[in-house]
Amino acid sequence: MSGFGTGTSKAAPIVLVVEDEALVRAAAVAYLQECGFSVLEAPSGDEALILMREAPDISVVFSDVQMPGSLDGVALARWVASECPWIRVLLTSGRSVPERSAAWRFLAKPYTLGDLEHQLRNLLAGRPES
Repeated sequence: MSGFGTGTSKAAPIVLVVEDEALVRAAAVAYLQECGFSVLEAPSGDEALILMREAPDISVVFSDVQMPGSLDGVALARWVASECPWIRVLLTSGRSVPERSAAWRFLAKPYTLGDLEHQLRNLLAGRPES
């Protein structure tokens, strides 16, 4: 397990996990917290939007593509790109692959939690997809 920012006063990056499947969301949240991230969670794109308006210091949105409500993951990613371009976006899905965009990256389900951490750290560091 790697601690992000260990030994520094720099605040941990805040990751917003948006996933309607409660067990998948809980596993991702717990793992990312163990890795040193600050984590917020939302079960839908609509609730994620509310959280982003209340917590403007979110660093990354990690969202499932297919979700209930008026905003699926792609619509949420488009909103983030338009309204909060400093927030990075990582989308995931086991059913559909969204169109490629410079505004987000994609991690296919099933993914390992280690893969998730790796992708988030690369995204935060501005490294290319791997």
